[in-house]
Amino acid sequence: MIDVQTVIDRITSLARKRGVSINQVLRESHLNKSVLDNMKRGSMPSADKLAALADYFGCSVDYLLGRIDTPSLFPDKPAGKKAADAVPALTADEIARLRQLLGG
Repeated sequence: MIDVQTVIDRITSLARKRGVSINQVLRESHLNKSVLDNMKRGSMPSADKLAALADYFGCSVDYLLGRIDTPSLFPDKPAGKKAADAVPALTADEIARLRQLLGG
């Protein structure tokens, strides 16, 4: 069974590792402080709110829920990095080719 306290603990731990406050995490994830307040009262956040938090930390929703124990989506990247940081930048030629393939 999934426990909301696990979600709170994992968010708190990831924020600490990143050196940011929970309020900063919520703000930068475009979430209201009521998300944390509701969790403290035992209410599990919706899937989209969990996804926003997971995206912020570069981890999976499964990690936040306690289903897996590895926070990092990318083993060679430390937890706390955004997933986009792990994707290499495309060159102008690659962007042009991608647009061509997509019909744009």
